[in-house]
Amino acid sequence: FATAKIKIEPKPITVTAEKKSKTYGDSTPEFTYTVDGLVEDEHLQDINFSVDNENAGSHSIVIFQKAGANPNYAIKFVNGTLNVAQRQLDVEWSNTTLTYNGQAQTPTATLKGVLDSDKENCLVTVDGSQTDAGSDYTATAKINNANYVLKSATESCKYVINNASQSKPDLTAKNETFVGQGNGQITGLTQDMEWKKSDDTVAGAAADTGYQKVSDENMNFSAGKYYVRYSAKKNYNASLPTEITIEAGRMINIT
Repeated sequence: FATAKIKIEPKPITVTAEKKSKTYGDSTPEFTYTVDGLVEDEHLQDINFSVDNENAGSHSIVIFQKAGANPNYAIKFVNGTLNVAQRQLDVEWSNTTLTYNGQAQTPTATLKGVLDSDKENCLVTVDGSQTDAGSDYTATAKINNANYVLKSATESCKYVINNASQSKPDLTAKNETFVGQGNGQITGLTQDMEWKKSDDTVAGAAADTGYQKVSDENMNFSAGKYYVRYSAKKNYNASLPTEITIEAGRMINIT
């Protein structure tokens, strides 16, 4: 009998890595593949995968086999794609009610949900600073790490800057010279103050009405008790009043 050598060539097949997805920071999904052309009931051995990184974005899933594996097949490998979604973060806002201090101010934003390994390189900044007092300001948080995205529901917040307070005026009284002369004065008056005469009631002292602007720093007053305060102005509330009493002058005796 004659003999002959038969050369059996490896069978061409295609192995394709399947598409996978995950959220940044979650566990890596199990990589899988499909095969086109494999002989029935056979299985491939030592198929491996690698991904260059798992930051947010799209990355190739490189599929390959161990050297010398599956000698009966001439394998064409087709890489897959790993889609990594940004991890969503909540923003917790504090200090949303501020007081005017002459400096630009914003509320404080704190990130919730940052991975421990990223706490040094995922920082938050706040846009929307304001200086003047106001009640309808909006602050918006921003982050410097593309692996994260802020939830729209907590990304911004409303905040208020209240007027600052003013100290009470430091004043002294100069009494009338003679009874009824009406030449008493209040030393320390300025034209950014306002005054009213007391009606000797607790309600009258506390009332925010009845004040008149100081028109002259050397204006005269009749004897009595007065309340003097700094007027409200931009970024400042009116001060608490200083209570000051001008005593009646001496009686004039006519003989």
